Amino acid sequence: MIVVVLAVTLFRTEEVAKAITEHLRNFPTKSLGVACLSVQQRDAVDDMIDKCGIRAEVEAFTPKDERLFVKNLEAVQGDERDVIFISVGYGVAPNQSRPFLAFGPVSQDGGERRLNVLASRSRERCVVFRLRQPTFQQTRKRVEQGCCAPF
Repeated sequence: MIVVVLAVTLFRTEEVAKAITEHLRNFPTKSLGVACLSVQQRDAVDDMIDKCGIRAEVEAFTPKDERLFVKNLEAVQGDERDVIFISVGYGVAPNQSRPFLAFGPVSQDGGERRLNVLASRSRERCVVFRLRQPTFQQTRKRVEQGCCAPF
């Protein structure tokens, strides 16, 4: 399994929606799932699908009789796809100077197992969407027992 990390200046759901559109057009035989680390991210990606006007394409996309899904981490259990997009939308809040280091369920005990399950949902490839900010790179704080370092 190859993990590709796409770095964006500010996390924008437009990037995920654009990648979905490109996947639909360039890989019509490869099933796709989008896994988000929070319900808020899931809703934002789902809303962006509507704003970009690709809802009909997304609904019609069913290679191998597998529908494209957009789900939060806890709901992905048991769903496999050829390609999984992972949305990690955590970072520095507008009124803060340090990154947000609570990654929801991933930060809790057993969080590393949740990440393992998430990555194993892909048969061929995972694509990770994350923030790319200088302060994010400089942070070395350990996050409880789950995820050991920021994405």
